Amino acid sequence: MCPRPNSCLGGDPFDNHSISWTGYCTEGYTDNMCESCAWGYSRAGKDKCGKCPPLDVNIVRLVFVIIAMVAYNTYQIWAALKNATKPTAIHSIYLKILTNYLQLVFLVTEFRLSWPQPVLNLFAAQESSGGVTEQLYSIECFLSSNGDSSKVYFEKMIFMALLPAAISVAVVLFWGIVTLKTGKLKYLRQELAASLVIVFFFIHPTLTKALFSMFSCTEINSGEFWLTIDLAISCYDSKHYLYLFTVGIPAIAVWVFAVPLLCLIVLIRNRKHLDELWLRLQYGFLIGGFSRERYYWEFLVTFRKVAVICCSVFFTNSVEIQALTVQILLIGFLLLQLKVRPYTLRELNSTELSAILVADLTIYCGLYYLTESLSEGSSWFFFLLIIVSNVLFLLYWAVGFLGHMLDKIALAVPGLGRLFKPHLFERDAYIESFITGLPASNPAYALLNKVQGMKQLYGCLLRRPILNTRFALAKPRYQPSSSPHSQRRLGVGDLEFG
Repeated sequence: MCPRPNSCLGGDPFDNHSISWTGYCTEGYTDNMCESCAWGYSRAGKDKCGKCPPLDVNIVRLVFVIIAMVAYNTYQIWAALKNATKPTAIHSIYLKILTNYLQLVFLVTEFRLSWPQPVLNLFAAQESSGGVTEQLYSIECFLSSNGDSSKVYFEKMIFMALLPAAISVAVVLFWGIVTLKTGKLKYLRQELAASLVIVFFFIHPTLTKALFSMFSCTEINSGEFWLTIDLAISCYDSKHYLYLFTVGIPAIAVWVFAVPLLCLIVLIRNRKHLDELWLRLQYGFLIGGFSRERYYWEFLVTFRKVAVICCSVFFTNSVEIQALTVQILLIGFLLLQLKVRPYTLRELNSTELSAILVADLTIYCGLYYLTESLSEGSSWFFFLLIIVSNVLFLLYWAVGFLGHMLDKIALAVPGLGRLFKPHLFERDAYIESFITGLPASNPAYALLNKVQGMKQLYGCLLRRPILNTRFALAKPRYQPSSSPHSQRRLGVGDLEFG
């Protein structure tokens, strides 16, 4: 069966120079089942090839993608460093949830569930926003030199295996230059570590998907296996094994598993010091927005993506089993999210819950298209269900995100804030009465009286209202420690806001 019927023209598969098991191929397609892209063409979507753009256009697109990625990661780094000394900025957590959702939807599109074309178009738009995408440019067109698709593919895998190391070198050079210019070593101790963590976890799903593709093979003829991502490349021959053991397995061991586990081990060993400044500066992106008891939750989200990718790789012989396994996996995470509620705010938990539910519903609807016996009315019903559920989630996310952004603007400009959002300023009187009425027997009272500069802290709290929170001095986040990293002045960020 031809994966993309429009690519296969039929005819004698052994006539002329064709090696396709489905006969002649449409222009731009070649090799087994017309699944590979011909010379001068590259991937332009799932099972789709497009003509390589001119070199200058391809370079401009690549530069655009790099700028967009740098801008996103720069903002996340800035937010993580800022949140280390202040209550967590909710809008940055919203962005992280949206990124996780887009990446999950992107992984769902990898299943051959006979999606309607409008749904594929929606997925393509979401994929472009969810991580490192090749829809806007083509690595194959850069690497292609002699029409040998296997050479291009394995060169691409080498590129992906070296990508984290190359990015790390670039980040180290950047902060090294900043350190030399300013003479402050803190940039190498704090900002460097935060930058490496954020950039690595951003590219982790794309990297994982690319490296695991080396293990995904499809049997076309009895005993003949070909690489699923490019059916012109033979599996389990000497060349495939060479790259599998020298590139694929080492890169997966290091980047997919070892680095995330190393970060998790650091947090587990320092779980009693999660509020210390050095740890929040370096790992704030991973623990931000979660309760203290669920500091590890971002790693569960990461390995959830890895599990979905594994299903797409190791269950290629049956799309039904593939989709059902992922659906069961997502239902498990849905129930876990519902029970644990790892985020500190209810709206964040609801948004994450909705993201998992929409992804699971999308796969469920896709299963109906596999039957190929849907009436036109039923087909339209499931199509609309997929579209509406995804759009409603994006609107729900946008309302929450924009609401917190407007609150942030209102606090930054008190005049506008008191006019348009007066509820944000109604707690000042309560805070003042709470502090002045705190009994001497309260542990927080003794702690606060020992802090030098309490008057400045008191004045800061009264001048700046608290955003959508309740003031809980009885549970201070700052715990005195003998660690040299913790010798610092108590600030607003050391108080619990829940």
